[in-house]
Amino acid sequence: MRSANGAPLLIGAFGAIMLAVVLFLVRAPLVVALLVGVIGVALLAVLVVARPRPTITRTLPPVAPAPPAPVMPAAEATAPPVAPVAPPSVAPTIAEAAAPAAPSVMTYLPAPAPIFVGREQEFEELEAALRRAHGPMATAVIGPPGGGKHSVISQAIEAHRQAGTFADGYSWHVATDLHGDRGLRRLLIEVLDRLGGPAVAMTATLRMGEAAVADLVRGKRMVFWLDDVPADFPMGRALSTLTARDAAGVGPTLIISSGTDWAMPEINEIFLDAPQLDEALNFLREWMELSGRSLDFTDYDAAKAICVNLSDLSLAIRLAAGYAAQSGVKLPKLAADLGSAVYPPGDLLRTGEKTIAFVEATLFPKPRRVFAALAVFEEPLIDLADASAVAAAVAGNTVAEARTDLE
Repeated sequence: MRSANGAPLLIGAFGAIMLAVVLFLVRAPLVVALLVGVIGVALLAVLVVARPRPTITRTLPPVAPAPPAPVMPAAEATAPPVAPVAPPSVAPTIAEAAAPAAPSVMTYLPAPAPIFVGREQEFEELEAALRRAHGPMATAVIGPPGGGKHSVISQAIEAHRQAGTFADGYSWHVATDLHGDRGLRRLLIEVLDRLGGPAVAMTATLRMGEAAVADLVRGKRMVFWLDDVPADFPMGRALSTLTARDAAGVGPTLIISSGTDWAMPEINEIFLDAPQLDEALNFLREWMELSGRSLDFTDYDAAKAICVNLSDLSLAIRLAAGYAAQSGVKLPKLAADLGSAVYPPGDLLRTGEKTIAFVEATLFPKPRRVFAALAVFEEPLIDLADASAVAAAVAGNTVAEARTDLE
């Protein structure tokens, strides 16, 4: 809406413009006509700019008056204000909301094995080797069958898995049957399959497969565990492929369990030495006592014979001790049985694996052998109720049946 004060300005502006037109038509000087026209336009502009604009108002609901502030004692009135405490169920903070979700780690590992008593030093050595960022990127745990290689490696890897050391995962490969180049090809195919690599690379030459795997693992913080590697496996080629590094020197770590001394500067070696006769005898005596039976002086000759037969098989010594304690067998008979197992007539080359298999299968029939085997690792399990439950689960019997067998 226009105000009343704007009407004279509008009339004056219109009159000035019309006067300029008339002067132009009667051939008055052009300068005079233009001057009169400019005055009219200026008056019109003043009118437009000065015109008042309508205002928009919003009606707000009435605000209730604030309650009067409570009167505080003088001591409280002078105290500094205390920040309010957030309720326990609040939204996440900005830092928490911005934090990325923990990525899933690829894990192909066997169940963690109990640590062997007497292998704590080797475990600590391997666990420390896996922490090193420089030096050899491969560690071989070398020892006889039943010496605790699998247990030491499993425990060390589990410690680092719990600590989150290797963000790109863990890959365990049973290498018992990986012989020669054919075995290497099988291993590389397995790695490509697990890591989502181009399996077509393995249809070409072995060198092309090695290059494909190296490109796939380069720069990854992960562990490859080759378990029970035979002596004819091409370790040098596998090592260069599975530990390929990027420009920053980042790449996988390789762990090897084997009975072979690889004698390669790129491989850090941890030896699990076979116990000497006196050490084996101490093992046998210790585990018999822990399993509930003392070693009599009259049985020492038989105990020595057992240790001679099993001198390089510490696992078998522990199993034999557990069996001797739980079954009550006469040690001379046990020594004779073990002698026949280790040195059977006509077969002087029986392997350690066969001996352990004999000790487990022949001396420990189910479910009794389960009870005896429970006395092998860390702390012997002597409680009959617990042992019965384990034996029942393995043998498929009821706990009552297993307890009767164990008794």
